Amino acid sequence: MTSGTLSVLIKRNQQLAKDSVVAKELGAIVLQALNANEMFFSAALPSFVMPLQFNRYENSMDLGNHIDNAVQGIFGTQERIRADLSATVFFAEPEGRADD
Repeated sequence: MTSGTLSVLIKRNQQLAKDSVVAKELGAIVLQALNANEMFFSAALPSFVMPLQFNRYENSMDLGNHIDNAVQGIFGTQERIRADLSATVFFAEPEGRADD
């Protein structure tokens, strides 16, 4: 559901529903850490932070080569916003990455 028309062809992962209790709890923890990080705010200068997405990869799952969508819909609304910055945070060390 979070893939565009091209990335849906290469996206192989599991994703928490954005409105799930677990996603909201994890999102609050990550946002608290970002809010406490002066370097993040001085570099990113965010005016708005989209609800976070939590993806799980195991075995042969991956997202493949892709470009994140520049315009994203804000979950639960009809509003769209330009997303100028995206980041990946690993909760476990990624193993077997091609660029290791």
